[in-house]
Amino acid sequence: MNKVQIQPVTIFPETATVLELSGASVRNFGGGGSAMISWHLLDSSGKLLKSGIEEISGEDYQGWNEDLPYLTNLLLNRLGLVAT
Repeated sequence: MNKVQIQPVTIFPETATVLELSGASVRNFGGGGSAMISWHLLDSSGKLLKSGIEEISGEDYQGWNEDLPYLTNLLLNRLGLVAT
């Protein structure tokens, strides 16, 4: 889906340098909408180090509007990561 370079973060014993947004699944539409966003942290060679899923709802979901940069920034903030 989308990859962004991040400031290195230790995923013991290795170091992640890429956040990859790998998919989005809308669970509900409209004012009470929500979606599940899957992500991966990768090392510089593309090796998977960690995966997770974040749910977005409420204002976060309403602000999305299928905007990929919005999701990227949202995940960076939620995961405490910084893009380079």
